[in-house]
Parts: sequence; structure tokens; C-alpha cells
Amino acid sequence: MIPGVWNNITEKLFADGLGCRDGFEVIVLESSSPYSVEYVDHSIGDIWKLIITTTNSLRNNIVKYQDASFSTAKALSVFSTQRIRDKITSLCTQNK
Repeated sequence: MIPGVWNNITEKLFADGLGCRDGFEVIVLESSSPYSVEYVDHSIGDIWKLIITTTNSLRNNIVKYQDASFSTAKALSVFSTQRIRDKITSLCTQNK
């Protein structure tokens, strides 16, 4: 058990997977439904969780280097994948 995890409001603690590289959060993984049946409400909730998590990860990555140029900040990306039954969807969150 991670101390304080129940008191933390960070969404990333509830993601099914979080991949980091060089101290940056670069990919978020979510598995929404078992293979046999899709739970639509759960899948929709997981989509919102991915949107919130990737947006927060991108913001946190930008905050680490506040002196960086705007073009550098625009080049950062956070990727996510969601599995629903036998389908996988890949998403990319960027500043534009």
C-alpha cells in the first residue's frame, strides 16, 4: 500500500497502467471491459478518465520546464490506449 493513496485526488492512481520515460509520463493504459461483454457506462467513464489523466500528465510535463519555449511545449505528447473487448483505441494528447 502506498502511504496516503486514499487521500490523493490524482486520477493517475486509478489508471490501469502508466508508462514513464526520463521522468515524463508518456503513456496511460486503460482496460475497460472483459472480452465477453461490453459495459458501456464503465467504458464511457474510462474515456473521461483517460482524457483527464492525459491532460493532467501533459500539464505536469510542461510544468517541469517552465522556462522552455512555447514551441518545445507544443512538441510534447502523452499517449493513451484503451481496450474495450477485442478493440484497442490509441489516443494522443498534445498542445496545439
